[in-house]
Amino acid sequence: MKKKTIVIFIIVAVVAIAIGLYTILPLFTNTTVDEPLPTASGLSLPAPSIQQIPIGH
Repeated sequence: MKKKTIVIFIIVAVVAIAIGLYTILPLFTNTTVDEPLPTASGLSLPAPSIQQIPIGH
């Protein structure tokens, strides 16, 4: 009975440590993304004018 309790405790401890590391480690990560911002493609689409919008009956 005592072995079963120890095994369960070890499994719970491993899961708790894994969750704790997953939660805390991103706080200590200093990653800088050094990429340029995306630019517009230069393609301009004309906006529809009032005359082009169909009004249905």
